Amino acid sequence: MKLFSCVLFLLLVAPISHEASAWDQGTHRQINYEAVNVFYRQMEGKKKYLLGPLPDELRKEPYRGIAVTSSGLDVGHYRIVAGSFTMPQWIVVGGDWADEPHLYASVRHFYDPLGLVKPYLTDQFWAHGVLYEAPGIDAKTWGLEHPDNPFSFRQGLTYYKLAMEVAENVPLPRMLAPTHFKLNLDLAPTNHAEQRRIYLALAYRSLGEAMHMMGDMTQPAHVRNDSHPLDEPIETRTFSEHVRAAAADPFLDPRLTPFLASAGGTLQEPERLFREVAGFTNKHFYSEDTIHDKASGIIPNNYDPLLAHAYPAPQFSDLRESATSVQGYLIKRRVKRYEGQGGAFDWTTVPMAQERLSFHWFDPDQSIWIDPLESAAAYSGATGRYHIPNAYAPKQAKVLLPIAIHANADLMDMFFPTMELVCAFAEKGVQKGDAPGGEEYSRHVIQVDTAMTHHQEQDVAWKAYALKIEYTGPATLVISRDAKPVTKRALHFRKGKLEAIEKADGTLEKKELRLYAPLGEHALIEEEEFYHIEDGQTVHVEIEAGTRRFKSEPWTYKEEEKTVTILPPRIVTYEMAEGASEVTHEFEAAARPDDAYRYVWDFGDGTTFSEAVQPGGTSKTSHTYANLKAGTRFHPQVKLESASGAPLAKDSISIDITEKEDAAPTPAADKGEGRWMLTRTWQDILEETRFNTVKVQGGETSATINIVVSDKSATWTFDYAASWSPLPVSAAPREEVDIRLSIDKAQGPSPWPVWSCGLEINDGRYKGNNYPPLKAAFLANMHKWHSIWIGHQDKATKASETTYTISFGNDPKKGEKQVVTIRFVGHGCGAGIAHGAIHQFYEYTYQP
Repeated sequence: MKLFSCVLFLLLVAPISHEASAWDQGTHRQINYEAVNVFYRQMEGKKKYLLGPLPDELRKEPYRGIAVTSSGLDVGHYRIVAGSFTMPQWIVVGGDWADEPHLYASVRHFYDPLGLVKPYLTDQFWAHGVLYEAPGIDAKTWGLEHPDNPFSFRQGLTYYKLAMEVAENVPLPRMLAPTHFKLNLDLAPTNHAEQRRIYLALAYRSLGEAMHMMGDMTQPAHVRNDSHPLDEPIETRTFSEHVRAAAADPFLDPRLTPFLASAGGTLQEPERLFREVAGFTNKHFYSEDTIHDKASGIIPNNYDPLLAHAYPAPQFSDLRESATSVQGYLIKRRVKRYEGQGGAFDWTTVPMAQERLSFHWFDPDQSIWIDPLESAAAYSGATGRYHIPNAYAPKQAKVLLPIAIHANADLMDMFFPTMELVCAFAEKGVQKGDAPGGEEYSRHVIQVDTAMTHHQEQDVAWKAYALKIEYTGPATLVISRDAKPVTKRALHFRKGKLEAIEKADGTLEKKELRLYAPLGEHALIEEEEFYHIEDGQTVHVEIEAGTRRFKSEPWTYKEEEKTVTILPPRIVTYEMAEGASEVTHEFEAAARPDDAYRYVWDFGDGTTFSEAVQPGGTSKTSHTYANLKAGTRFHPQVKLESASGAPLAKDSISIDITEKEDAAPTPAADKGEGRWMLTRTWQDILEETRFNTVKVQGGETSATINIVVSDKSATWTFDYAASWSPLPVSAAPREEVDIRLSIDKAQGPSPWPVWSCGLEINDGRYKGNNYPPLKAAFLANMHKWHSIWIGHQDKATKASETTYTISFGNDPKKGEKQVVTIRFVGHGCGAGIAHGAIHQFYEYTYQP
């Protein structure tokens, strides 16, 4: 008879054990929905989402993935089909499908943060361990990283990483994951874009299911080893409307908010967040069968010396005692009840437990179920003296649900990686190219280096699971004018670096990315015309991946102002001997920047001359002035024009005629009439590293140094940028010129490792410093430099600016040279680990 009764009970309890599913599935969906909305609000203004926002139009894009259509007890009744949902929809339905199939899921959704018996469910082990299974897996492990869970949080990160690393030249898989009953569906992608989208669908469903598990950590029975096969008031009496109310007016307990970033605290690692939330719920709330007070002799209904122990908190002494009236069999009875105190419990009344009457079912606020087979009945007559009435559920949920919502918003935040798309534009100046037919021609060249970097060190979850994204996939080069795109070109990245660029025929080619600006009106060849850029146009690279849009900082191409200069002497006086009436003067003019120009001379006496000059050349001519008289003054000028005659610039000098007896006509140059002329610029770059990455770039007025140092434990990034005012085109002997030096960016980790950068200038006037100029080096102590430095002892990001005066040589000889050097240097983790330097040289030649 006893055997029959036992078997009968097992048969009865098995169908209802699936009720141990924490919050109702509709409640779970609503928790995830509200968490998504909190996440959207919290991400505004964060650096991670400024680098790669989740724009509304991408959130609305559907992704094809694996959907659940069944609601059954066991694996045999589990049914899946292909479904199409948006990112937030996958997260919401994941909050539902984590409970499918019910028996399979229920025994994996318990986590005891104290581990009094085990961290997983042991209560009523004699039932679920015999009738179906006892997997010995706790909810934290299952939800975060258990290898048998294809929709764990870690697996979701892995799916996201896979979506961000799909190479175009790799054959498409026939099935993405056919080995698990939850994945056994033929989702063969038709192209690589769809392959990425399927991975994203799996990633977002995984995130939703992990959020379900986090929600379970705010359900007392699920963190207090209480299998609750019959009734758990807070679980069965809390609905979507309670979740909406908790989201609208959250009572966030200040004892837990330090661990909730979305509530003003610090973002935790996933495992720590699970522990903190579960520990809070375990410490401050009862479940129906775990009410315990040592002083009163109250032991839990489910107490078992082997399978279910009594929890140390809360005790009645931790709570506030009061009295209330409940409906008895005939009359109302006065009973004790206990309310929470401290934290959020001081803002609103939260009843925890109440004395139970022998006859209480006439009162609709009371819990009905008393399980006669709870093992504690065999050990004490005190069992069942206190219970949790159904009416207490919404009041307890008012504290627990905001925690579930905000903890899940944090889980979403740590799910999305910190990724940055950077672009560096280096103007290479005028370079010669090969036109069809072997002809040479020149054009402006801009080198573009771009990379997509995952800052794993800033992502607590990705770092905890040692996962790092090396972006592989499509990108777009965008050239705009007035914020409107005028040109788009397809790019392809591999392992975070640019691999290939689009050709004119639409195919991709492994080649460096360069932009080209024509010189004057000379047309570019077809291949370079495809990457044509014009003055005033803005360029950036963008990537749409992972439901996010990444954009590099825009860069604007500005053509150098065109100038023309008549070379010295510029103030000329001819002293004419008696009887002399004419004089011949030699003229030379130079233009910047290098290009093909037409020089139009007007000698000031009605005579003109013009000629076309190729890039790098100067215009040289002579003119004879006739019928001269003392006191005559001429103002010869040169106009610079494009090849089609468009005016660009002009310059002029003066020539005076005076009388001198008994002398041949000779030019009398005033002392100091000659000038130092800027005749060329060049640079030297040093990138010194030990198994790390150093990138140095620069032009005539700016430079950048980027250093990435990695080891097995961390990755450190150091970013430096500097600029300086343009150096003069020409200067007089003894002339002094103010040059502004500015360190615009000096960013590195704080307070360790060590780093620094410096910007220095040397005017080349000191003995032994002129020729040859010093090649790029980190240390240059043998020269006299004017310097500004910023190091790790300063703030993480700081700018410094100063002005130094350089001077030009006195009484130089014709052809003498003076080289001004500006150098920018920086190191990361010490100069012996990784450092870079750039020396920008400005050569001046004296011309009398």
